[in-house]
Amino acid sequence: MVSGINQFWRADITYIRLLEEFVYLAVAALEMAFARRRPAPGLVHHSDQGVQYASHDYVARLETHQVRISMSRRGNPWDNATCESFMKTLKCEEVYRSEYRNLAEARARIGEFLEEI
Repeated sequence: MVSGINQFWRADITYIRLLEEFVYLAVAALEMAFARRRPAPGLVHHSDQGVQYASHDYVARLETHQVRISMSRRGNPWDNATCESFMKTLKCEEVYRSEYRNLAEARARIGEFLEEI
């Protein structure tokens, strides 16, 4: 049972189109989240079974911080529905309505959007 902050983190990744390239946006960017939030051992990290979350380096970082790893069942997108819904809201309300010239502009505008919601 989750009773407070930093007990359960969800993760997902999506792409953002810039004028001349694509970049990726990760929910709960791991190193930034550890540095800013400093969770206690036992935090649950939930994601889909994407290669980025199952990679040796990523799993090792989670284990270093004594994080419990949780992954969606294979072929079951509903297990991470909260995170998927967040990404859809972000894209529909900000990303699809914008044309970002470069990474700095995308970071600034998406950051503003996240601060407002």
